[in-house]
Amino acid sequence: NPAFTTFIGKKVDFNINISKEENSIITNDNVIVYKKLSHILVDWYIVYAVNKTIALSFLFDLINLISFLLPLSLLIIIAIALKYSAWIVQPIEKLTHATEEIIKTKNYTNIVEIKGKDEITKLSNSFNKMTQTTNFALRQLEEENKFRLTRFVQLINFFNTIIQTNNEEECLHLSIDYLKTLTKLEEIHFVKHSQDNTNYIHLHVNDFEKSKKWYFGSITLNIKEFEDKNEQQFYYSVATMITLQLDRIKMINTTVSVSNAKSAFISHISHELRTPLSAIMGYTAYLINYEMLLDEQLDIISNIDSSAHYLLSMINETLDIAKIEAGKMEVYFENIDALELTKSVYNMILPLAQSKEISLTIDNAIGEFRCNTDPKIFKQILINLLSNAIKFTSYGVITITLSCDKERINISITDTGIGISEENLKILFHDFIQIKNSSEERQEGTGLGLSLSKRMAHLLNGDIYLKSDGIDKGTCAYFYIMLE
Repeated sequence: NPAFTTFIGKKVDFNINISKEENSIITNDNVIVYKKLSHILVDWYIVYAVNKTIALSFLFDLINLISFLLPLSLLIIIAIALKYSAWIVQPIEKLTHATEEIIKTKNYTNIVEIKGKDEITKLSNSFNKMTQTTNFALRQLEEENKFRLTRFVQLINFFNTIIQTNNEEECLHLSIDYLKTLTKLEEIHFVKHSQDNTNYIHLHVNDFEKSKKWYFGSITLNIKEFEDKNEQQFYYSVATMITLQLDRIKMINTTVSVSNAKSAFISHISHELRTPLSAIMGYTAYLINYEMLLDEQLDIISNIDSSAHYLLSMINETLDIAKIEAGKMEVYFENIDALELTKSVYNMILPLAQSKEISLTIDNAIGEFRCNTDPKIFKQILINLLSNAIKFTSYGVITITLSCDKERINISITDTGIGISEENLKILFHDFIQIKNSSEERQEGTGLGLSLSKRMAHLLNGDIYLKSDGIDKGTCAYFYIMLE
């Protein structure tokens, strides 16, 4: 009620709009607070006005104090943070450096020393245990690898030792001696009876005739217990190598026996056949040259003589193959003129080609060329190849081409004959194989010429192979000798 306004203290002029029962107002000069009274003075307001400077002096003082204390507090906080950050970061840096060093050097023996009882110390201890465990595992693995490598080398040396043996007794003797040296045990020996015991390594060899394995015997090891399963496997590998060598010895002995028996049989039969054949050929030659025979009789005698020569040729070729297989064919290398030797074969074969009206030519691309070879075998190979070419060529041309390079001398014989199918190319070098000539019902020869020629070429450090584009497209036989 402005009419009955009462002032306490210094009168302050202010103009406010009292619109609420209670409010506070800040003017430019004063802080004013008012509140409506109740009960008897229901329409009265109590108004409190204080000069702003006086009222907010405490707040200003507080702000000034805070303004002073804030930089100081920040400096203290920064100092504490730096101290504690160094205390925290340093161990982490140590761990980081140790990790980088391990990655770089692969050295797991580095230990990080951090003292304390906090979580970082626990982490560093765990890190040290991890590196120690890893280092132990790596050393153990390295030792195992060295041991495995040693065993592997021992296994190779063992095999290289027993592979030189020529009989079962020698193989077993060397194997036991090697095992004694390996295990440093003297109580190692071979037994024939079987024992179901891990201290024995059992030998089972092949029966090639019955296609099954049979028990050969056992070798005692006298090792009570293997520390490592892989060690037991090592001795199983030793047993496998022994049985392989025993199988090899048996196979070689069987093969040699069969080969010797075959060679002896062929030699004996050939000798028995040559004697009557020589007599037949002598009688037929006498009858043809010195007896006055009728034409019919002459034809019969000529057929007998031709058949005898055919049988003798077959016997000689069969004997040559048997000698090569037995390793008994002797080779004598000489320094010869390849062109001169080829011309001598050419002159020998030329009448046979002329009898069939076939043109036989030599295409020389090397001139006079000398090489080391066996002239007899060289001529025999050329004779066989040229005879084949003439046999399967009804008309046309056969060309002998000589060439050479830094590694070998090459002789090719190209004909315009019946050609060879792809199927026959794969089998022509087998023994007793002939291809059919559609123009002739019967082919002369044994079917051994190409097979024999190829084996002879191998003796001269060379080879023979055939090429043909197919039936009726001719054939080319390639014969080469490597130059040493």
